[in-house]
Amino acid sequence: MENEEVMTDALEAVWYTAHIVMYVKLLDEAPGPHLFTEDIYLIHATSVDQAFSKADAIGQWLETTDIDSGHTVDDRPARNVFYGVRRLAECLDLIDEAPGDGKEIAFLRFSAATEADVRRFADGQTISVTAEDVSCSEESREDSAPSAGAPDATSLPDAFTFDEGVSQERGDALTEKLIAYNRAHSPLWDVNHDGQYTEEPLHLFVRDAEQRVIGGLIGKTHALRSWFEVSVLWVEEAYRGAGFGRALMERAEAEARRRGCRYARLSTSSHQAPGFYEKVGYIRYGMLENCPPGETAYYYRKDLLAGNRFMDANPRSKRSPVD
Repeated sequence: MENEEVMTDALEAVWYTAHIVMYVKLLDEAPGPHLFTEDIYLIHATSVDQAFSKADAIGQWLETTDIDSGHTVDDRPARNVFYGVRRLAECLDLIDEAPGDGKEIAFLRFSAATEADVRRFADGQTISVTAEDVSCSEESREDSAPSAGAPDATSLPDAFTFDEGVSQERGDALTEKLIAYNRAHSPLWDVNHDGQYTEEPLHLFVRDAEQRVIGGLIGKTHALRSWFEVSVLWVEEAYRGAGFGRALMERAEAEARRRGCRYARLSTSSHQAPGFYEKVGYIRYGMLENCPPGETAYYYRKDLLAGNRFMDANPRSKRSPVD
């Protein structure tokens, strides 16, 4: 496990994923949707600054090469405009046979309410978006295109049936098939699932003088290498505000680091404690409205080695490291 020095310049190059935001600018005068893409590229660099520079150069190149490409949206002329590098995340222990430096590995297509929202998204802020399309890179999409003659889902032949019965055996068999697919298509799969990083529970409880449980944390150090996940954090109402929640989080994170974890993630609801998690250094990376109806689910992450600074913050953004 690397230490905090991976956040600064290093002699040995490492791999990063760069999330590049391209705004689809409509060239006519009529109003239209504010479309944009988040293009994900692999970057090989000796420092975070060098990785950002290389990602920035890719974004500029994408804009330049698109000017004369005849790009259209619904038969309307358009072109891609580079809006910035939203995220930069280190790929821990990426194998040498990676797709290549500067290789596009995936992209996401969204629409936003305003162009200003797209600017905020590129700066790393959370906005409401509509997913227009979620696709792999051009090469991957060719591999995953449906084969000719595949039966339409609405008109399956009579020989096909659906079985709703719960079966552990069949479930395990499907899981093994998916693992085989992942191993064949993901250069990261084997290094992240090498048998040394199995999922283990991480539980902490607070007891009073009578040994009664008045709070606790339930989580796990994830089978996905280097991640700690918090599932439950609870403190009895009479003891809230006394620091037990913070103490539980700090002790759990320390144990996660001891086990080799570098990152933490969790989710909470609008009626629970999103503000608390932000105070202890977690950065919100997503939200899901009406989950459940009338409430909002929030998703948080934290770099356990960098404290309150998560690596994928845009260095050109003026916002605080703790957003």
